[in-house]
Amino acid sequence: RKSRSRLKVNYILAGASTNRLEESIKLLSDSDEVDEHLLSYIDSLIQKELLRAGGPTVSVNDEMTIEGIGKVTINALRLIEKRLQAEIKTKDRDDLKLLASLLQVDDPKIRESIILDNFKYIEDINEFERFIDDGINYLVNNEQTNSSSDESNNPLNSNIYEKLKDITVSLQLIKKLLETGYNTRNTIY
Repeated sequence: RKSRSRLKVNYILAGASTNRLEESIKLLSDSDEVDEHLLSYIDSLIQKELLRAGGPTVSVNDEMTIEGIGKVTINALRLIEKRLQAEIKTKDRDDLKLLASLLQVDDPKIRESIILDNFKYIEDINEFERFIDDGINYLVNNEQTNSSSDESNNPLNSNIYEKLKDITVSLQLIKKLLETGYNTRNTIY
C-alpha cells in the first residue's frame, strides 16, 4: 500500500509541476485510486516534514513557526491532501464537480461550451438548473439569517451569487437553443 501510495503522490506531484494537478487527480479518481490509504500516506509525509523542519519536539501547533523549504513542502502537501479529501467527498456528485468548474469560468462562451459538453437533454438541464436555484436560495436565506451580524456583506457570497445567476442565464439560453434546434449561427445541433 505504501509503495502504491508513493507512486500516486509522485503522479500527482508530476501533474502539479506541469500545471496539470486537476487532471492528475481526476485520472486517479476515475480509476478509483483516491482512497484513505493515499490520504494516510500524505499525512505521514506531512508529519515527517514537520519533524525534519522543526526537530523532534515539534507539534502540529508549531507548524506556523516553520520557515523555508519545509514550510513550502508542508503547504503543498496540505493543499493536495485537502483537494483529495474534496475529491473523495464529491466522487459520485457530478453536479458538484460541474458546478465547481462553471464557477471558475467567467467567459459565457466557455461556460456554455462546458454546459453543452455535459448535457444533451433539456430535462437534465432543468434538473441542474433546479440544483443551481437551490444554491441561490441557500445563499439568499443565509444572507438574511446573517443580516444582523457583521458578516452580512460577505463579498465571497456576493461573488458566488452573481456567478450562479450567470450560470442560470447560460442554462436558460442553452435550453432555448435546444428547444429550437438552432444555435446562434443558425446551424442545427
